[in-house]
Amino acid sequence: MADDDVVDLAPRPGWRRSVRLLLRGASPDAVAEEATRAICRTLREAKGCPGLGEMLEACARALRMPVSTSWSTEASRIVRRAGGHNHTRLLRDACTAFLQSAPSPSLRPEEHVLPDFVARLLSHYLFAPARLSLHQRLRGLAAVQAVEEAVLARVPLERIGAALLRHPAGSGLRAPRTTRPRPRPTRELLERWPDP
Repeated sequence: MADDDVVDLAPRPGWRRSVRLLLRGASPDAVAEEATRAICRTLREAKGCPGLGEMLEACARALRMPVSTSWSTEASRIVRRAGGHNHTRLLRDACTAFLQSAPSPSLRPEEHVLPDFVARLLSHYLFAPARLSLHQRLRGLAAVQAVEEAVLARVPLERIGAALLRHPAGSGLRAPRTTRPRPRPTRELLERWPDP
């Protein structure tokens, strides 16, 4: 790329509200709640993650036989069979990162891979389109990373991953319920005022 080129990554349909909240400096809770809805909607519309079960089985086999070099070829074959689907490629990357961390063979890959996969999806759909603007607004990479980590900490990655495991085609996938504080009546607020 030539110097001073700017790549504009427009948010994908269904993600504009999440990206807009992120760029406007909304609270991490608000961004995470909207991003949770968007990720589940995206997985439903994209028919989940093609090859999910097959990829997790291949990852489990590679975990039991770490000397084998067939992981990359088998993972590439699964991605090709899925038509190069973006979600399948991100799942392959999450499985590869998990296997490179030298985990214990007794671990279940889906418990560790799926939350990382959901985080990678969020990075792809939410953070990537907003990263340049966030960097300009916050004036530093460390501040951008802090915002991303704050949002990721509030997204129920494990619950979304478990739901995706139950619904690999995405058809029954729904955003997990969030626990919001109940709105208090004005009278109660005024009685307690100025105490929080």
